[in-house]
Amino acid sequence: MGFSEIHPILSGLAGAFVASLLYTLWAKWLPTERNGKPASTLLLQHRLAILLSNGAFFVGFGITFSMYIWGGFPSNDWRPLGLGMGFAFCAPLAIVPSVAFIRRCSPTEAYVAYALSQKTPGFILYPLLFLGVPLLVISVIHLVN
Repeated sequence: MGFSEIHPILSGLAGAFVASLLYTLWAKWLPTERNGKPASTLLLQHRLAILLSNGAFFVGFGITFSMYIWGGFPSNDWRPLGLGMGFAFCAPLAIVPSVAFIRRCSPTEAYVAYALSQKTPGFILYPLLFLGVPLLVISVIHLVN
């Protein structure tokens, strides 16, 4: 067995180690409550927003794959990937507060609940999601032109 056959295994183990390390470090920064409501209550109260946001995130992946498979785009064209990933990252930013407003809940609590559900501190999660906004806009502009 050569190194080229072991390399994917080592890479996977390294990735799993880094993910475990990040999860352990991030767990310290996750909020335990918001406005006197414990994390479990927040997650239960905002489960619809979390479910819809996660669903929309995966729809973004579906958009990407369908554009490559049925849209006639070559595999080296970045625009379908940019559109799908931009949508996937922007959707939670729009869905979470929208559902909170419809249900007359606090959007801030809903954002905290979404971060809790993703097991990622908000100060890490939301800047990453906001990177999807320019990606989506640039992809749409390039697809239209």
